Amino acid sequence: MSNNHSNRLPLFDIDGTILKSGNKAHHDAFTTAFQGALDITPDLKVIRAAGMLDRNIIKEILEMNGLSPADHPEKIEEVLERMRSHFTENAPDMKDRVLPGVRETLAALKEEKIPAGLLTGNVETIAWVKMQRAGLYDLLDKFGGFGDMMVTQRAELIPIAVEHANRLTGNGFKPEDVVIIGDTPRDIDCARQGGAKVIAVATGYYPKDVLGPMNPDLLIDDMSDFGKVVDFIAGR
Repeated sequence: MSNNHSNRLPLFDIDGTILKSGNKAHHDAFTTAFQGALDITPDLKVIRAAGMLDRNIIKEILEMNGLSPADHPEKIEEVLERMRSHFTENAPDMKDRVLPGVRETLAALKEEKIPAGLLTGNVETIAWVKMQRAGLYDLLDKFGGFGDMMVTQRAELIPIAVEHANRLTGNGFKPEDVVIIGDTPRDIDCARQGGAKVIAVATGYYPKDVLGPMNPDLLIDDMSDFGKVVDFIAGR
């Protein structure tokens, strides 16, 4: 790929940012995976899962059921693999779940040759299947940070995503070049901890009056004004 790029690297969250929150197929993948691996039916309603890594959600469910994640690493991997398989086989069409301005934002970034990847709590396979079902797969570059990677917190995904982006594009991005686009306080915290900039989008469970006091670099209702989003990412 060309070395022509902006000095910023956008990384998009998925649920609540690219797609409407509350993905039943993803929920069902968790439930089916736990039932198959551990004969547990997880109660996801008691976990504030928005912005969490899928791997950490699995660990929390294990602890809620009296199991030490450190003592059951093989079960964590089995749950993740069952989730991948179940979601891939059962994910519905998601084109109607794409949030306002997202398609236009990604298309504009593609037009300007600005690489755009993902930084999400989703398992990597699930993330890309969602993008395929939403008709957005070809608008994204195939790099990012994902919720099944061996990290303990979301901010640790930033250097991983940067490394992937540099390998793919031949560019020399650094963590401070990253712009996180997300809908939760965890996205904002992730950016701050990782030295990145952040666009907070009030399209998930958190309204602007919750996100605003956390001082994101840009706070928007949604991506309908995609020109404003692209200008910020491009550093204009």
